Amino acid sequence: MNKFFTLFFIVLLTFSVNAQNENENSLLWEISGNNLEQPSYIYGTIHLIPKDDFFFYDLWLEKFKTCDVLVLETDIEIGIMKQLSLIPKMQLPNKTTLSDYMSDKEFAAFNSYLLDSLEISETNYKVCLTYKPFFAYSLLLNEAIPGKKIIYEQYLTDEAKKNKMKVVSLETLDFQLSLVDSISIEDQIKMFLFDYEKIEQTNLLFEFNKMLELYKKQDLNSIANMESEGEENDFFYERFLVKRNLDWIGKINAILEKKSAFIAVGAAHLPGNDGVIKLLRDEGYIVKPVLIKE
Repeated sequence: MNKFFTLFFIVLLTFSVNAQNENENSLLWEISGNNLEQPSYIYGTIHLIPKDDFFFYDLWLEKFKTCDVLVLETDIEIGIMKQLSLIPKMQLPNKTTLSDYMSDKEFAAFNSYLLDSLEISETNYKVCLTYKPFFAYSLLLNEAIPGKKIIYEQYLTDEAKKNKMKVVSLETLDFQLSLVDSISIEDQIKMFLFDYEKIEQTNLLFEFNKMLELYKKQDLNSIANMESEGEENDFFYERFLVKRNLDWIGKINAILEKKSAFIAVGAAHLPGNDGVIKLLRDEGYIVKPVLIKE
């Protein structure tokens, strides 16, 4: 598992999407119709989850094994040279650090939070200060989540290998890097590195834990209704969710025409008027929840 993948996706589910009118709670949805010979499935992941909270029901695994191809947002298994080439792209330009983009008062509060409140390790502290705020936030959240963690995409990739399924991706890592770089460093600080005047009252895990509880309930409606305030989050929603969803539909269509697919993308991409479920239905597919009977 490469570091970029972990840092990129750990942050995405802390941002909300528009409401979806579905009564059933489910993370897995069956795709049929449009002359498909056999169903495909779309599954909403949380990307990274504490090991003790991980779940993937037997019924889901049964559906998974009926498919020919696993479709992920991006390729998570890349060579060491590519991984090394990504590190400079995650770092701030011209050997600057976060202190160069904050006032003395802001940086003092942020620095105190890292060292005193979060008690971040010295190694991660040094790395954090050199990373673009998007990745710095992700690194801090990864550090704050206690214990061992599982990445759903890695679990699914391992299962795909066992079942000799092909693994394909909807996007490249370079494209995802361009998404981060489309937000200025200053705006990334506003979006991801807290309000310095309230930093001591900020619980880094609050939004993640709230999302995690909703995820464990498979409650897409509530995930959809988590409110994000501020223009910055509206921009993030439009750029990181809506536009990507629209771009994915054509690619998903092409895959479904040829193969039975198990598509795994972040759960925030599924619900809402701009969500993948609605977009697939607009294409003429029948999309219905795969319910777990208690």
